[in-house]
Amino acid sequence: MLSELKTDREVFEYVKNHLLKQNQQSMAGNGCVYRGPQGRSCAVGCLIADEFYDELFEDEWLYSEDVSNAVSKSLPNWSGSKDSVVDSFTAHRENASLKMLYFLQNIHDNSDPYTWEHDLIDLESKIFDDYSQYVSKDIHLYDWYALGKRVALKTEIQAMKEMM
Repeated sequence: MLSELKTDREVFEYVKNHLLKQNQQSMAGNGCVYRGPQGRSCAVGCLIADEFYDELFEDEWLYSEDVSNAVSKSLPNWSGSKDSVVDSFTAHRENASLKMLYFLQNIHDNSDPYTWEHDLIDLESKIFDDYSQYVSKDIHLYDWYALGKRVALKTEIQAMKEMM
């Protein structure tokens, strides 16, 4: 299945469908992990084929050479991964396709599953131009202000409930 994904939009839809079907974060201990208990995986972990996964990835982030190489090998036909394997940290951060994965990972790690559908629709509307199969070159302009406001509001509501 992974080898069939060719465009940014196909990768986005694959991750979106995975997260909405799983409807739970992939967690171990106090944090999110690429591969978790009961077969769960995060937004990036679901894109890493078993033969390229290594438990050592759990201590690394998306922009690490090991993780981005595993994603690239797992998605051999994804045009977005062709520029993913680079030596420079700066070049990694400027790669629009990797930035899309970074945003998807943030939704998994920092949002509650009940907000994922809204968050994913919002992200999709901002990083893809109409009917485009590839992430907009302006993806770096997308910020997490709205997501941050929702997380802050949820935290404030929880604090108020605890005070009652």
